[in-house]
Amino acid sequence: MPAKKELLSAKTSSPTWYEKFESFMVDQKFHKTQANHFVFVKKFDGEDFLTLPLYVDDMPIVGQDLKKNASLKRALSKSLQ
Repeated sequence: MPAKKELLSAKTSSPTWYEKFESFMVDQKFHKTQANHFVFVKKFDGEDFLTLPLYVDDMPIVGQDLKKNASLKRALSKSLQ
């Protein structure tokens, strides 16, 4: 089974996937919002921020700085290998 399918299986069948993901996000200095513990936010200097909400099997990265978005995407990909 390809790695991507294994990840999806782990995500739907085990809370350990979320624990690993949450640990990664905390290591990256993200914080869970109080309103929804599946939404992670990282604030930078000024008004800059990144938001990553988990929704079923999707993780849209929301932020104004495309370099920061791409950096988070690479770090996520690397950590899940």
